[in-house]
Amino acid sequence: MPSSDFADYLCREHCPYYRIGTAETLACQGALTVAALVGRGRLPRAGLPEGTFPIPPTGHMSGLDERICGRCEFRAADCDFQAHPPIPDSLPCGGYRLLVLLLQSRRLTDADLATIDDV
Repeated sequence: MPSSDFADYLCREHCPYYRIGTAETLACQGALTVAALVGRGRLPRAGLPEGTFPIPPTGHMSGLDERICGRCEFRAADCDFQAHPPIPDSLPCGGYRLLVLLLQSRRLTDADLATIDDV
């Protein structure tokens, strides 16, 4: 999936940290992971949720925190959701939210996430 299409689909519509008009060229690891899964045919683009999807009620998922957030370029300096000490009421990025939704609906499995370690 071209990065501009992906930014329009996920980042612009669903990520509380995305800022239109910034010179931001990086995407969070959650967004890169979803894009890689779509690009590899593991997730059909046409079947991804449209519109605003809910913030996961589970909060942190240790598998995502380690596998996705642990490799994210934003974690150290810019991620309120992964901050230490925790920042109350902080939100996960759009990529994290979408991954949780796909895991909870069983459209993705932990094994699927294990295949994206080279993203």
